[in-house]
Amino acid sequence: MIKEQYISLETAKLAKEKKVHIEGCCEVYSQEGGIARTPNGRKWNWEEYDKSEFCLRVTQSLLARLLREKYNIHIGVSPNASGYLYYISKTNGTLVYDSDFDGPNAGGAWDTYEEAMEVGLQKAFKLI
Repeated sequence: MIKEQYISLETAKLAKEKKVHIEGCCEVYSQEGGIARTPNGRKWNWEEYDKSEFCLRVTQSLLARLLREKYNIHIGVSPNASGYLYYISKTNGTLVYDSDFDGPNAGGAWDTYEEAMEVGLQKAFKLI
C-alpha cells in the first residue's frame, strides 16, 4: 500500500520559523524527532504552539499546497535518466530556482521523487 510522505523534522522546523499554521493537523515532532499525536477535535492555540518546542508533522503534499495557496510558490519534481530533479516557480510560471543537477547521486539528481520534493520544500522556505 502506498502511504503519504511526511516532511522531515528539518523541514518542519523551517515551516515553523515561517509561522505555518495548518488546522486539523494531529501529529507533531519534538525537537529530538519524536512523534506525538495531539488531541483530535480541538482548535489549535497557535500562540502557544509558536512558543512551544513542537513542530507540525504534515505531509509533503499538504505543505506544497500551502506554499501554492499562501505564497504563490510551486514546487515541481521531474524525472530524468539519473533520478529526479526539482524546481521552484511562482504560480504564474516564473522560474525562481532550478536544482540543476546538484543532487547527491552520481548523476546529480535524487533517487526518489520524495527526496527531491523534500529538498525543494526546504529550499522554498529558505527563499521566503
